[in-house]
This record gives sequence, C-alpha cells and structure tokens, in this order.
Amino acid sequence: MPDPRVTNPELFDLRNPNAPIPQFVNAMQEVGITVDPQTITAELGKNYETRQGPDGKIYILITYTVQDKNGARYSMGLIAEKDEKGEWRWREVKGFKNLGQLVGIIIGTNIDGWDMTTLRFNNRYKNFLAENFMTVDATMDYGLRTEPRSNDLAFIKEFSENNDLSIFIGWGFTHWAQQGIENLSNEEIYDFMKKYPERIFQYVTPKREGELPTVVNFFSEPFVGAADSGYVNWITSGPYWRAFNGDGVEMLTQAYLNYYRAATQKGLEIGKDYRLTISLDGVYTNNAKARFAYNQIKLTKERIAHELGIKPEEVQLDIALQLRVSADLQPRSANSLLYIDREGCYSPLTNPEEGIMSALRLFSQVGVIHIREFEINSSNSDPSTIIKLYLQYNEGILRFIKDDPGKVYSILYFGFGRSDKNRSTLPNPKIFDNNSFQPRASYYEIVDQYLQITK
Repeated sequence: MPDPRVTNPELFDLRNPNAPIPQFVNAMQEVGITVDPQTITAELGKNYETRQGPDGKIYILITYTVQDKNGARYSMGLIAEKDEKGEWRWREVKGFKNLGQLVGIIIGTNIDGWDMTTLRFNNRYKNFLAENFMTVDATMDYGLRTEPRSNDLAFIKEFSENNDLSIFIGWGFTHWAQQGIENLSNEEIYDFMKKYPERIFQYVTPKREGELPTVVNFFSEPFVGAADSGYVNWITSGPYWRAFNGDGVEMLTQAYLNYYRAATQKGLEIGKDYRLTISLDGVYTNNAKARFAYNQIKLTKERIAHELGIKPEEVQLDIALQLRVSADLQPRSANSLLYIDREGCYSPLTNPEEGIMSALRLFSQVGVIHIREFEINSSNSDPSTIIKLYLQYNEGILRFIKDDPGKVYSILYFGFGRSDKNRSTLPNPKIFDNNSFQPRASYYEIVDQYLQITK
C-alpha cells in the first residue's frame, strides 16, 4: 500500500485552502474546535482501515476524528481503491460520492428552478455538484404542460450527457397542478400521455459502462389518505382519472408503458440507460395509505407484466418515497404516526425506527426504493439542531441499507446542495458554504456517521 503522503502530496498541502486538511481545520473552528494541521498529517499516516463495499470492492481508508464537549463527532479522511491496472489510487473522501460507494447507494440532492438557471451559466456551481454528489433531483416544473419548457429539456440534455453527475427527472404525470391539459378530451389525454414521454426521452442518452442511468418519475402522488380516519383512496380528480374511467391501476399501467415505449423507440434500455419511478408521499410508516399504495402498485406491476409478456418481478418499477420529517408536530392520536398540516404529510419525531423502517420494509417488497426529498421540518432553525435530526433518521436508514443491500437505490437530501435555499418554511442544515462551497462542520458529522456504520 503506497503512502499517500508520498504519492499524493497535494492531499496534505497545508497552504492550499481547498485541500482536505485546511478545509477540515476551518470547519472545526466554526464549532469552536481547534485542530493542529500537523497533528492531522501525522495521524492520517497511522489509521489505515479496510472496508468492503456491497459489490465486494475493497477500499482502504485513513481517517481523522475529533469530538466536541457534547459528544458530536467530526471525521475527515482519504480513500484508496485499485484502478484498472490494479494499482492503488488515493483521493479525498469528497462530498457524498465515496460515502455512497461504501454503503452501495447513490447519494444526491434536490435542485430547483433557480439552481437550474444558475447551472446553465455557472460552471463553478455545476462542478461543485458534480464533485460532491452522484445525482441531482430536478424538481423542475410541477405542472405538466402540453409542451415541456425548453429550459427543462436543455437541462435534461446537459445532465444526460454528463459523465460525472446523473439526473432524477422529478416530475411526472400527476393529478394536481396541471397546466393546459385540464380541458382536453379523453382522446387528447391519451395522445398527450404518449407524446410527452417522447419529448423527454429524446434528450436522454445511452449510458456507457460505469455511468449512472437517468431516473425518470412517470407518475407523482396518485393516492390520498387521512392519518386518523384510516381513509385511503386514489385521488379522483384530474384529467387522467377521468380519461381512464376511474381505473387507477390501468391509469398507472398506461403511464408506465408510454414512458417505456418512448424509451425503447429511442433505443434506450431500462435499468441500464434509465429507471422509472412512481413518487409517493404521506407513507412514512406502515399505515393504511402505505398498504393501499403497496397493493395498487403490486397490481400495476402485474398488469404491466401481462402487457409486456414478462414476470411481475421482472418489471423495473421503483418507488420514490418522499421523506419529510417533522420534529415539532405531534400525532393527533396515540395510534397515529402521521400528522397532516398545510405543508403536506409529515412524520413526527415519534418512534422513527418503527415508522420509517416499517415503510422501507413494506415497499422494498414491491420495488427498489429511492428516498427522495429527505428533509426536516422544524421551528428550530439552528443548523446544529437540524443536522442532529438528520443524523437520527439517517442512522436507521443506513442500517437498513447495510443489513439488506440492494433494497434502496438512492438517498436525495433536500437542501444539501445549497446553504441559503430550502423550502421557504424549512430550516437548512448548511452542509456547504453557499459562497465558497467549502464543507461546513455539519458535513463532517455526516461523514463520521457513514464511516461508523460501514465498519
């Protein structure tokens, strides 16, 4: 094993503010911890650890950890893996890319319209995302229009051709926020549902070996449920429900098949070049709405399989669970883990292990899971408090992933890519500085958690 201080002296450069050690030292000053850079250099030469990823790949880690007076741990490190020639190569544990490799998942963040506009004109911000994340969830335009916006399509093209950063196209057919299609006839709706995916996939490119597929959401939030009454149903408003005469399974089946066929006509292979998801909210525990959604998606997969002449288990239909956690709201009753407020459905901080874990166990039986829009809703805007809530929930999720590999494809943390933007009502954990893009102390807390869990 080569000594990184010899082979990669740039990783130990104490004069470069963008080098790993100065970044860590500066971040620790933010939380009142003074660290001697020379001490880090010396300690990094001692603490060699071997890790094996879920794919069997071997990694070598050297880490340095400090702890504050309250017990919070902060870690930085370097990681080595063998290249195509069988030689060990060192690099910094940078952002969330290497952490995802250790756990066996794709780690990303959400971006909104402002971010997308910025990306088109700001290579520095684009490079920051590509260096620190594996994918971005492009919320884009929630309201499906008869014609996709040209800016959105240009963004899809740009990211589909990017070898370093994949894209989660986060919008799909939905019952709400329709724009320009509410008054279409049933025949016009069928035609629209065929043509819209064709417009999207004309900008999705085939992927080479090692490149991540583009993830495309084909339908968003088709179910409604009330936490206390146990009432669950399809959302029975909107043009799609009308066009399919109230047959929700057929509605989802045809939506899926339209995306699938549009991609096939383009020569794209499902699983390799793209993946299809259905996005769900309000199912953060194994409640009535979750079980209803599970059963309807299972029926949908069976009907898709019949249409394609394959087995249901061969249908690649992933589940995108929108995970929004409330640290303040309390359940309305002793038997309820859900609280519905004006922002939508949130899971209160009540028995999160059984709540979220039970939902993951349930939906992993019907499809691979994408944990999407992972965010904390709290009246406390202190970043140190917010990051502790993220860590609390994140730990259970990561242990689930480690214990049952292959069940979760990705985690998309809301707001991690920007320090000054999040949903207007939500605090931001401030993982990176918004101006310098340097990692902040909370980032190194998350690094420590990933390193601890993957031991």
